[in-house]
Amino acid sequence: MIERYLGFRQRLESVLEDSLHQEVKLIALADFQGLDIEGFRVQEFKKDSEVKLPLWIAAELIKAGIVKFKEGEEIDLKMLSKLHWIEVIQPSRVLSPLPENFYLKLKLYLDELKARALREIDKIEEYRKALMMAGDIVSSRLRKVMELTLTRQTAQTLSNLTIEERILYEGLRDVVETWRNLYWVGG
Repeated sequence: MIERYLGFRQRLESVLEDSLHQEVKLIALADFQGLDIEGFRVQEFKKDSEVKLPLWIAAELIKAGIVKFKEGEEIDLKMLSKLHWIEVIQPSRVLSPLPENFYLKLKLYLDELKARALREIDKIEEYRKALMMAGDIVSSRLRKVMELTLTRQTAQTLSNLTIEERILYEGLRDVVETWRNLYWVGG
């Protein structure tokens, strides 16, 4: 059982690592002279130019106020509100599609918004609202993933799972199947 848990954790960590290295489109908020970071060269760029960088570098430059996600690449309150509305009205076993790297981008958005709320009092309410909606979305999706593990699912049903949710689903399904095989009298 420990090996299964370690394999599950390693798969999630691998997905996180892959996500951090995916390139995202950004808009420069300031001129940037370039920089070498951990063996990676960030080329110089001018204010208002579009740049593509790995997400792990983008996150640091966003925190520093040097770049922002290009429209459509980021999670913001408007997108979160839309996803929240869709997720809440969906039937219990229906998952709506989420943007690529949703969970990582959501974490980056909430971290950045929290930092801004600590500096700008008018951002506190936006942060609270975003945190509440994010919690609802995550809880709803976790509940749906757990419900899906209790019955056999088609590829179509599982197609809207994010990669992280797919790993969770497969891990939970393995645990449920093991339990059923060991203890369920009707099986």
